[in-house]
Amino acid sequence: MTKLRYDLDELDCQILNILQTDFPLCSHPYAEIGKRLGITEEDALSRVTLMRENGTIRRIGANFDAARLGWVSTC
Repeated sequence: MTKLRYDLDELDCQILNILQTDFPLCSHPYAEIGKRLGITEEDALSRVTLMRENGTIRRIGANFDAARLGWVSTC
């Protein structure tokens, strides 16, 4: 599989920062991201979609700090 070359601009970097550190927990997260950055929900989502398609973003999902939650993974 050949990856497309895609240069991130400042707005892409800001979106990635929000996705990684402060993802909005609401019914329309991309509208909230757009609001924070002064763009539309559609623009925010299309940029995320493009970054997923070109491999910049591999996965969007929660990461839990198991120890902080009191979970133990070893005996």
